[in-house]
Amino acid sequence: MMKFGRALAIAVCAIIIFAGMSFMAKDTVIGMGTRIAATASFVVMATAIWLMEYKSNSCNCTKKKPVKEGFDWSMHYFRAFAILAIILMHYCSAFGYNQIVNIIFHSSTIFFLFISGYLCKYIDQRHRVSATVYYEKKAINVILPFIVFSIIFGLMKGKDLFSLAFLKEMALGEVQGQYWYIPFVSILFLISPYVCRFDNHKLILTWVVSAFFFLLFPIRPGGFSINWPNTVYLYSYFSVFYFTGFVYCVYKDSINSVINKYWYLFAVGAAAVTLVLWIGPALRLSVASYDLMIGVQKFLFVVLAIYGLGYIRNNRIPILDLLAKYSFTLYFIHFGLFAQSHRFHDYLVQAIPMPLVITETIVFVLFVGGMLCVSILFKLVLGKYSRALLGT
Repeated sequence: MMKFGRALAIAVCAIIIFAGMSFMAKDTVIGMGTRIAATASFVVMATAIWLMEYKSNSCNCTKKKPVKEGFDWSMHYFRAFAILAIILMHYCSAFGYNQIVNIIFHSSTIFFLFISGYLCKYIDQRHRVSATVYYEKKAINVILPFIVFSIIFGLMKGKDLFSLAFLKEMALGEVQGQYWYIPFVSILFLISPYVCRFDNHKLILTWVVSAFFFLLFPIRPGGFSINWPNTVYLYSYFSVFYFTGFVYCVYKDSINSVINKYWYLFAVGAAAVTLVLWIGPALRLSVASYDLMIGVQKFLFVVLAIYGLGYIRNNRIPILDLLAKYSFTLYFIHFGLFAQSHRFHDYLVQAIPMPLVITETIVFVLFVGGMLCVSILFKLVLGKYSRALLGT
């Protein structure tokens, strides 16, 4: 375990170094050459980590019956953290662009991907189900609410629900800006039951392959239509964070020991990367370099969130519990409601006689609280059907 912990720390440092190598490249040709060199070095490093893990004979741990333990509230609260980050990003983009918020919360969907991967493996370790049952649950709890909300917002936009154009928009996740995530993650759902059956070595290799493509093609498409070549870029960029959730679930104790010991290094790294992104225009970062730094930043934020939430892992905090429980419904509705609420937002901002930062904070809390109340109300009305219709 200690060997793995040290290897993990080396891996994190190496990723940060390789990201630095990439953003220093000023043009596309040099940038690609740098990323290829960085990726090749990363593969060598990852292979060394895999060999160390092989020697520790830890591959048998997946065959052991998991030990029952108390409910880990920290990972439950991670869902609340993820949805708040996503909502704040879209709130600022809807009602006024803020550069620092954009830099900090840009691509916060990464947090959702991480916790989705973690929960997939966590649930599988405790309640193993067949691939058929898994697909059925995802179809009812994810795909069906996605279709329902796509139809609702399609009607609000005056779309012809029976037209081929609308059906295409819905299938590609284009009805609402954030809906791209559902068709995208659905493909990951298709392979998840089989990844859950991997032993630890195959799981690490899966993560290594996804990290390889992230380093080689770190491009986050500006438009998230699931089409070629966006599809290639989407999976190259985001898949590693989904599989990071798997790896964290398997090696949670070892990884937590490293995080608890060296959290301040991760904090310094996150601050340094954020600073680079802040002065990015002056450095003339390429698109790939900027997106790579965003991905590394979010990886470090995941680490810091795990560390911070660890302090409340044994405590039930009602508001965080509610945000976590209704996170999926909030994800479905927030973007569309923001788009329809400009006049209401402006009225609230003018009605609260305080400095703009404080006013916007109060209004944001009111918006989130209102959406949460609406979600709870609809769940009470729909009862047992709320999971299929609301995602909660």
